Amino acid sequence: MGIRASSPWAVVKGKCEIARGLCIVKDELLVRDASPSETQSVFSIPMPTPSSLSQEQQEMVQAFSTLSGMKLEWSQTCLQDNEWNCTRAGQVCSMLKTEDKIPEEAFKEIP
Repeated sequence: MGIRASSPWAVVKGKCEIARGLCIVKDELLVRDASPSETQSVFSIPMPTPSSLSQEQQEMVQAFSTLSGMKLEWSQTCLQDNEWNCTRAGQVCSMLKTEDKIPEEAFKEIP
């Protein structure tokens, strides 16, 4: 029997979007605490200049920022750390946010 799960994250034509019918039929999940160095490394990679990103990557950063509520530079880091896989980046960042491992300054201020 497979495990059925939904993910709100998807990549459609290179852009992050909310998925409406993603279903994982068989998967394994290993959950463990991240080590301090793993947690720190998620956000310690130097940021490349915006001009070093392709148009598609810039659009992904913008879309991910909109969906996650994170500032552009944090969204870019999250996508880069997850090899531009929007689904995985969304899952990892959601998990880290739930565990309070992403600082408040990473998120946009809501007026």
